[in-house]
Amino acid sequence: MPRRTALKRTLTLLSARRVGRWTALVAVGLLVLALSACNPEENTYRTRTPRPVGTRGPFPTLETVPWRKAGAVITGDNGGKIELLGTLVSHTLTVFRLEFSPDSSTMISIDGGGTAVVWDLDTGTTKFNVGVRDAIYAFFNADASQIVTVNADEKLYFINAVNGTILSSVPANSGGVRAAAISADRTLLATGGFKGDVSVWNIQTRSLVRRNTIGRDIGILAVAFSPDGKTVAATTSDKSLYVWDAQSGAQLQAVTDLPNFAPHLLYANDGTFLVVATIDTVYIYDMVPFRLRQTLTSPNQFTDGGLALSPDSKLLAVATKGDNANVWSVATGQIAVSVLQQQQAATSFAFAPNGSFLLNTIFNENSGSFIWLVSSFTDDDPNVSGKNFNVLSNGIGLGAWTPDSKRIILADGSGGLFVYGLPE
Repeated sequence: MPRRTALKRTLTLLSARRVGRWTALVAVGLLVLALSACNPEENTYRTRTPRPVGTRGPFPTLETVPWRKAGAVITGDNGGKIELLGTLVSHTLTVFRLEFSPDSSTMISIDGGGTAVVWDLDTGTTKFNVGVRDAIYAFFNADASQIVTVNADEKLYFINAVNGTILSSVPANSGGVRAAAISADRTLLATGGFKGDVSVWNIQTRSLVRRNTIGRDIGILAVAFSPDGKTVAATTSDKSLYVWDAQSGAQLQAVTDLPNFAPHLLYANDGTFLVVATIDTVYIYDMVPFRLRQTLTSPNQFTDGGLALSPDSKLLAVATKGDNANVWSVATGQIAVSVLQQQQAATSFAFAPNGSFLLNTIFNENSGSFIWLVSSFTDDDPNVSGKNFNVLSNGIGLGAWTPDSKRIILADGSGGLFVYGLPE
């Protein structure tokens, strides 16, 4: 019996018999586990909703504190002086995605229930809640006048970024969207579906540019645009990598024998190489000529815990399942430094856009977050400079920098958001 049919019949029977809420949830959960056991790899990489479980537990919502506007850019000279600028309280589930306007004044946050909230970061207030359900991704266009959301109902919604009015919607990928990415100039959107198709959209005209179908019933795990927006790359659940011309759809490259599933893709900022990451191994492909340059692997490496490329594309930070994080030199293919002081496994990494610090978050209560001085990541200096902050938290699932490098946003386990920076 197909999985969707089995689930539908179970829900119908439970509804007809009017069983208790918790009994129904347990029954459905046991059925999902039984169906998943038939093919665990398929469950993980083809049918998994691309967002984590909602909240981390019965922790209190953050209290609102007086808001302070961000002042100077955070640099290596002043990073040790960052302070809490305020908290943003609206979500009741953990936030798993953050997106910023190009001028860093506005932010979109999406929680585990698919609720998207638009924030004014200058005032610390909510502009509006996005009026669509089950958002998975959200992006601003080039002038931040529009927001495009990718939703679990297999649609894209185009929204007025000033007042939240829904301008239009279009059907997205058949079967739902598994991955999405926006081009550097914010004019194109790529969406990868559960059924092996990658669509490229023009955000300004709200229209489909090209749809590439691999021709098999497989899932798209990750998509990424080259910095110039001319090519789009995708990895699939059959352990393949493809690169297409974004406009014509012509296939430029294909690797059909990756050793494992690769749910992460990162282009170098100059477009010269592509980072393809499986759960425990990172592969670096040169684009011209196209070839595998390096394979980066170390014990307990765990890319789902964090993967970030520095703005100059010289360093690659990769999490592990232990209490250390590896910072690789892309040039040498060797670990430049292994950060040991974090004490717990990481949940995210993010380099400051100006390249000054590496942000490292941890999803353990009261463990704090860290910023590491990038200039201290040298082979001949064993002392890595860092700062532990935000220790009184419910655990941080995600951290991000605003594009102007003036603010650090931390997603607390309670659903609230901490905002750090240098007060004006």
